[in-house]
Amino acid sequence: PVKTFTFRVCLWSRSKIWRDLELAEDQTLEDLHLAIQESFHWMDDHLYSFFMSGRAWDKHTEIGSPGSEARQHTHQVTLENLELRAGRKFLYLFDYGDEHIFDITVQATNPRASGKNYPRVVGRQGRAPAQY
Repeated sequence: PVKTFTFRVCLWSRSKIWRDLELAEDQTLEDLHLAIQESFHWMDDHLYSFFMSGRAWDKHTEIGSPGSEARQHTHQVTLENLELRAGRKFLYLFDYGDEHIFDITVQATNPRASGKNYPRVVGRQGRAPAQY
Protein backbone atom coordinates (compact mmCIF):
# COMPACT_ATOMS: atom_id res chain seq x y z
CA PRO A 1 0.00 0.00 0.00
CA VAL A 2 0.98 3.59 -0.58
CA LYS A 3 -0.30 6.87 0.86
CA THR A 4 -1.99 9.11 -1.70
CA PHE A 5 -3.34 12.63 -1.82
CA THR A 6 -6.34 13.75 -3.86
CA PHE A 7 -6.20 17.37 -4.97
CA ARG A 8 -8.98 19.52 -6.41
CA VAL A 9 -7.37 21.90 -8.92
CA CYS A 10 -9.72 24.77 -9.75
CA LEU A 11 -9.05 27.49 -12.31
CA TRP A 12 -9.51 30.89 -10.59
CA SER A 13 -11.10 32.70 -13.49
CA ARG A 14 -13.58 29.86 -14.07
CA SER A 15 -14.46 28.27 -10.74
CA LYS A 16 -16.74 25.67 -12.30
CA ILE A 17 -13.78 24.13 -14.14
CA TRP A 18 -11.78 21.73 -12.02
CA ARG A 19 -9.87 18.46 -11.98
CA ASP A 20 -9.38 16.01 -9.12
CA LEU A 21 -5.92 14.44 -9.23
CA GLU A 22 -4.55 11.64 -7.10
CA LEU A 23 -0.81 11.39 -6.51
CA ALA A 24 1.39 9.19 -4.34
CA GLU A 25 3.28 10.61 -1.38
CA ASP A 26 6.70 10.03 -2.97
CA GLN A 27 5.84 12.12 -6.02
CA THR A 28 6.98 15.72 -6.32
CA LEU A 29 5.34 19.05 -6.91
CA GLU A 30 6.78 18.80 -10.41
CA ASP A 31 4.68 15.64 -10.87
CA LEU A 32 1.62 17.57 -9.68
CA HIS A 33 2.42 20.38 -12.14
CA LEU A 34 2.72 17.90 -15.03
CA ALA A 35 -0.54 16.18 -14.02
CA ILE A 36 -2.33 19.54 -14.01
CA GLN A 37 -0.93 20.41 -17.43
CA GLU A 38 -1.99 17.07 -18.87
CA SER A 39 -5.47 17.14 -17.31
CA PHE A 40 -6.14 20.59 -18.80
CA HIS A 41 -4.51 19.64 -22.14
CA TRP A 42 -2.02 22.49 -21.92
CA MET A 43 1.62 22.57 -23.01
CA ASP A 44 4.32 22.67 -20.36
CA ASP A 45 6.13 25.62 -21.91
CA HIS A 46 6.34 28.27 -19.17
CA LEU A 47 7.74 28.76 -15.70
CA TYR A 48 5.40 28.08 -12.77
CA SER A 49 5.31 28.18 -8.98
CA PHE A 50 3.34 26.79 -6.09
CA PHE A 51 2.68 29.19 -3.22
CA MET A 52 1.94 27.23 -0.08
CA SER A 53 0.48 30.32 1.66
CA GLY A 54 -2.17 30.64 -1.06
CA ARG A 55 -0.88 34.14 -1.97
CA ALA A 56 0.68 34.70 -5.37
CA TRP A 57 4.25 35.97 -5.38
CA ASP A 58 4.79 35.15 -1.68
CA LYS A 59 8.55 34.51 -1.83
CA HIS A 60 8.58 32.92 1.65
CA THR A 61 6.38 30.00 0.62
CA GLU A 62 7.16 29.77 -3.09
CA ILE A 63 8.31 26.49 -4.56
CA GLY A 64 9.23 27.23 -8.16
CA SER A 65 9.85 25.35 -11.34
CA PRO A 66 13.37 24.24 -12.17
CA GLY A 67 15.13 27.25 -13.64
CA SER A 68 13.11 29.76 -11.65
CA GLU A 69 14.65 32.08 -9.05
CA ALA A 70 12.78 30.40 -6.17
CA ARG A 71 14.72 29.15 -3.15
CA GLN A 72 13.13 25.68 -3.48
CA HIS A 73 12.31 23.87 -6.70
CA THR A 74 9.43 21.57 -7.47
CA HIS A 75 11.47 18.57 -8.57
CA GLN A 76 13.13 18.51 -5.12
CA VAL A 77 9.98 18.63 -2.94
CA THR A 78 7.95 15.47 -2.41
CA LEU A 79 4.32 15.58 -1.35
CA GLU A 80 5.06 13.65 1.84
CA ASN A 81 7.29 16.54 3.02
CA LEU A 82 4.59 19.22 2.73
CA GLU A 83 2.49 18.31 5.79
CA LEU A 84 -0.62 17.98 3.62
CA ARG A 85 -3.98 17.13 5.15
CA ALA A 86 -7.59 17.28 3.98
CA GLY A 87 -8.74 20.89 3.68
CA ARG A 88 -5.25 22.35 3.12
CA LYS A 89 -5.23 24.97 0.36
CA PHE A 90 -2.45 26.44 -1.71
CA LEU A 91 -1.99 28.19 -5.04
CA TYR A 92 -0.48 27.16 -8.38
CA LEU A 93 0.54 29.88 -10.82
CA PHE A 94 1.44 28.85 -14.36
CA ASP A 95 3.03 31.21 -16.88
CA TYR A 96 4.40 34.24 -15.05
CA GLY A 97 3.34 36.53 -17.92
CA ASP A 98 -0.28 35.42 -18.43
CA GLU A 99 -0.66 34.34 -14.77
CA HIS A 100 -2.99 31.37 -15.02
CA ILE A 101 -3.89 30.91 -11.35
CA PHE A 102 -5.34 27.75 -9.81
CA ASP A 103 -6.58 27.08 -6.29
CA ILE A 104 -5.54 23.67 -5.04
CA THR A 105 -7.31 21.99 -2.14
CA VAL A 106 -6.34 18.68 -0.59
CA GLN A 107 -9.63 16.78 -0.86
CA ALA A 108 -8.51 13.59 0.86
CA THR A 109 -5.61 11.46 1.93
CA ASN A 110 -5.60 7.69 1.66
CA PRO A 111 -2.95 6.04 3.86
CA ARG A 112 -3.48 2.61 2.26
CA ALA A 113 -4.09 3.14 -1.44
CA SER A 114 -3.97 0.12 -3.70
CA GLY A 115 -0.76 1.07 -5.49
CA LYS A 116 -2.21 1.91 -8.90
CA ASN A 117 -0.35 4.09 -11.35
CA TYR A 118 -0.08 7.69 -10.22
CA PRO A 119 -0.73 10.46 -10.94
CA ARG A 120 -4.25 9.92 -12.21
CA VAL A 121 -7.37 11.98 -12.83
CA VAL A 122 -10.17 10.81 -10.52
CA GLY A 123 -12.73 13.53 -11.26
CA ARG A 124 -13.38 16.42 -13.60
CA GLN A 125 -15.88 19.14 -14.32
CA GLY A 126 -16.02 21.57 -17.21
CA ARG A 127 -14.15 21.86 -20.43
CA ALA A 128 -10.62 23.18 -20.11
CA PRO A 129 -10.12 26.58 -21.72
CA ALA A 130 -7.55 27.02 -24.44
CA GLN A 131 -4.11 27.82 -23.08
CA TYR A 132 -3.61 30.69 -25.55
